[in-house]
Amino acid sequence: MGVLFSVREAGGLRMGDLASRLGVAPRTVTDLVDVLERDGLLIRRPDPADRRATRLELTPVAAAGLDRLRSLRRSFVEEIFSPLKPAERRQLVELLEKISRGPIRQFKGVLWSDPPK
Repeated sequence: MGVLFSVREAGGLRMGDLASRLGVAPRTVTDLVDVLERDGLLIRRPDPADRRATRLELTPVAAAGLDRLRSLRRSFVEEIFSPLKPAERRQLVELLEKISRGPIRQFKGVLWSDPPK
């Protein structure tokens, strides 16, 4: 899923850039991409900016699946937080942001990464 989300977020990605984003060896990315390509979720294309490089893109099937997943996630989050009033939600966000600026910040990248933009 990390591969698919990274490619989607970037709108297409070189293999080496994907390895850097995921913090894995390029060989690992090749193995992952091989499987995702075989399953019809990724397409390898020549990079127009560098003919030696390969660019990854989502297939329409993968894009539709990620759209469905995003919709399900949004519904789930809305349901979970539905008991909270808007002011309580804002307060919760403020408290979580305060916690994230504390000692736990040293674990960023280990426990979680920034959400997709």
